[in-house]
Amino acid sequence: MDQLISKITSLNYEIFGIFVPGFVFILFFLWVWWACDSLTPLLSLGYLPPLHYANQPGGVLNVELRFGLVVFIAIASYFLGHLMFWLSRLGNAMELDIGSPPTSWEKIMRALHRIACCLGWRIPKGAVNYEPALEPLLDAGYRFLAFPDAESTQTSKEKWRKFYPVAKCRLSQDLKNSLVSTYQNKYTLHRSLCVVAIFWFWCSLLIQILAWCLSDPSHHIHVAPIWLTILASIAIMWGFSGSFLYNWRMYGDTILTETFVLSKMPVRSKKED
Repeated sequence: MDQLISKITSLNYEIFGIFVPGFVFILFFLWVWWACDSLTPLLSLGYLPPLHYANQPGGVLNVELRFGLVVFIAIASYFLGHLMFWLSRLGNAMELDIGSPPTSWEKIMRALHRIACCLGWRIPKGAVNYEPALEPLLDAGYRFLAFPDAESTQTSKEKWRKFYPVAKCRLSQDLKNSLVSTYQNKYTLHRSLCVVAIFWFWCSLLIQILAWCLSDPSHHIHVAPIWLTILASIAIMWGFSGSFLYNWRMYGDTILTETFVLSKMPVRSKKED
């Protein structure tokens, strides 16, 4: 049963961390494809026609949905999801301290800061991996897992880098109901969704600029949906960059607290299992 739960947990990571961002990317692509209207052939060098809804003969969305199309969407979602995941980890993310309770003005400035970082393809992360008040739990967990250098003088970052992969493995083996994978799936998903929003913000903005530069009646776009995409992308960056920071912090907090709880639980024998 434990092995089955472990496999399901791994599958959840693939679904929420990879497939869902890839599928959302495809949805954004279809939306922008439709919004580009007659500008689509120019942008695609003639490879894509305008995308039309509805009951028009020959419309792209009127093609019968077959098994091959479902497989194509699944495969495309998987590889696009991995692309979003890789892009979300590129470079050194700008660290943003969210430790102290901010004032209303600081909340606004931090939100603008997060959006600015995202627009520069640098999704911000917290300055620390867990709540500083839980520092004693890191020391207790380090001794509980019996690290050889438990008594040596190390910085908290050095301890954490060694501690969290071992603690995560121990929790997956000995704790049946752990929230560690839940928060990991959440922060991975939200970070990848930020990348989707960044990508389509710049694409939509460039499409609008190109439409302005052409000023050709034969190249028509749906202006309102394009601007709606731009505004929605900013909102997604603001919301999911904040929830990424929250779930990132909760991931570290949960590892520390659950390891501490595990250290206080009575040791069970294999026969009892």
